[in-house]
Amino acid sequence: MKSEKSKKKAKAHKSEKDKKSARKADIAAQASVEIPLMVRDSPQRVYDAYIMNLSGTLFNGDLLMPGVDKVLAALDVMRRPVVFMSSDSHTSPDSYQTLLANFGMDVDLDQIFTPVRVVNEYLSYNFPDAHVMAIGDSEFLAHMAKGGIALTDDPQLTDVVVVAHDREFSFTKLNLAYQAIVGPKKAKLVVTSMVRTWLTADGSSEPGTRAIVRAIQSATGAQIYCNLGAPERPFLDCVFRYLDSEPHKTLVVSDSLSTDIRMARGYGVPTALVLTGEGSIVQAELAAPKDQPNFVVNSVVDVVPHYIVDQL
Repeated sequence: MKSEKSKKKAKAHKSEKDKKSARKADIAAQASVEIPLMVRDSPQRVYDAYIMNLSGTLFNGDLLMPGVDKVLAALDVMRRPVVFMSSDSHTSPDSYQTLLANFGMDVDLDQIFTPVRVVNEYLSYNFPDAHVMAIGDSEFLAHMAKGGIALTDDPQLTDVVVVAHDREFSFTKLNLAYQAIVGPKKAKLVVTSMVRTWLTADGSSEPGTRAIVRAIQSATGAQIYCNLGAPERPFLDCVFRYLDSEPHKTLVVSDSLSTDIRMARGYGVPTALVLTGEGSIVQAELAAPKDQPNFVVNSVVDVVPHYIVDQL
């Protein structure tokens, strides 16, 4: 159990950080009006910071995208911070750090944002003493426990039910979540994503986290208390608590229109869609203007002006 002092400290920290994030978002929303959309060229400026999606943007499977090393080296020389994000709840920050090291990239753990990191920070700020029932794979649960979250399988003790993608989701897990949510404590439902499908390693698709969440909602009638995943705000709230940059001076680089690009646009962050993953130029053209990227480029090598990369 955390002391009263630690709870007050967490609450004060949360309030201060939330106000800071809100101010950043308000400034960004005003600034983003002037940024053009669907520019089929590299940004002609260097941003103060970069948020880059991992799979589909920096690499596909076990293949690193050409030029990634040069772009990251150029940003490092210019002292532009870069952080990396993924909506994959199956892979922990530690695992991504190892994967990137295998590609020859030296990345600090603090630079990597995944659902388990966002969940842990959200729960620490908002439910510091909560008992949490988590639905997800073993690596996800292990990193929640590593982050100091008090996990439980007892519905009578559960304050929050967290739902991530879980390929071993079962009636037993559904019933435990049901008992926690309809039971005396009326546990709140927090989810890491509402993605309908996931792409698998072989290029096929499978049901996403939404299917699990809908099953729980169908049984309980519960509303989602908080969706921590893109395109909602909490994911970028977490990133900007770490990243010392204003949203409108930061560039989000991703292959995902419906989640990452949409999330960033809603937050007032400029965006670059790379055509190396799931997003296409046709999809971008058909998207509502509020969800369209500011830039559309062939790959991550195009997110920094070429003349700068070539000089370094």
